[in-house]
Amino acid sequence: MKHGTMKAGMEQPISPRLASELGTMFYYHPPKMLSRNLRKMFMDYVIRELEVGASDYCEELILGLNWLFNFLDVAEEEMDVKKCLTGAAICSTDPYREPAGSVDSAIKFIVAMVQPERIYMLEYADPMDNEDGSCYDLLVVLPDASQRPFRHYEVLIELCCFGNDHVNCSLHQLATLNRYISEGNLFYSSVCRDEHLLYGNKSSSIPIPDVAKLEEARERAGKTFMASYRKASSFLEGAKGYYEKGTRDICVFMLQQAAELTLRGVILAYTSKDVRTHSITELLKNCRRVAPQLNLIFRGKGADSERLLDLLEGAYKDSRYGERYEVKAEDLGVLMKRIELLLVRAREIFE
Repeated sequence: MKHGTMKAGMEQPISPRLASELGTMFYYHPPKMLSRNLRKMFMDYVIRELEVGASDYCEELILGLNWLFNFLDVAEEEMDVKKCLTGAAICSTDPYREPAGSVDSAIKFIVAMVQPERIYMLEYADPMDNEDGSCYDLLVVLPDASQRPFRHYEVLIELCCFGNDHVNCSLHQLATLNRYISEGNLFYSSVCRDEHLLYGNKSSSIPIPDVAKLEEARERAGKTFMASYRKASSFLEGAKGYYEKGTRDICVFMLQQAAELTLRGVILAYTSKDVRTHSITELLKNCRRVAPQLNLIFRGKGADSERLLDLLEGAYKDSRYGERYEVKAEDLGVLMKRIELLLVRAREIFE
């Protein structure tokens, strides 16, 4: 590791001694593994503390530690840890991601640290791992009088849900939520109902959805989605044909197109926002608020699911222009099944 500069308001040199200490630490403790273990340990501590009430310093400590955790994540991505000291190989396998706690623990943390106006919860069956039971999507509604910046609360939510593959959270401002419902937004009108309300401050209220507007929105959304779905289905059928011929590079490209068109169609149908990107990861992020159950298809334990998503992510460019692009037949088979499931689950949303 070469010493260089750090920037935090001003540039300061990293001394050889500090570089050596960082190199030694990262050699013996891979940064991402260290980050995940620290997050898990800290969350266990916070959850126990909430039994008697959050300490005054707890929120400030969380924000500082979250910076440290993110630093460790970036460190493994940007530093060549294999050459920090001796050049010896270091095991880079992804550590087992133990859930950071139950959905009850996550809710307790959010109520104490974020002090939301409301929390709505949706429950989904996990399409990729039935043995692990349900997955939960929490819509956390902030009061309009929140004193902190929105990003402040996002940091708290990110830490709360880190490593828990069964809990997803999204933040929403109360005024924005009310406006969407008044306009007949299909997603918020269907989710923000009493049967989904898990926690609520009685001092606030949300408008009753207009039935006529909601029906019009549902019809428009269905037509918008089906236009993309038909194209996605054609690409999926084409991928199956190339799979049978053994033309793997074109097959994975067509699978990427099927996934892209499906996700873009869902986002456009729900939000009227045409997200023009070939990044499946970016499209999934945009889907989290309107169709969180679709994210479950590409999420799972260990490094294998991440590797498959990376393979699909790079298919748009690499499969067409990469001279040495290769994909294994077994990986292609798994991706085929996941894209098929994506199309089925997406269509179910609008039926």
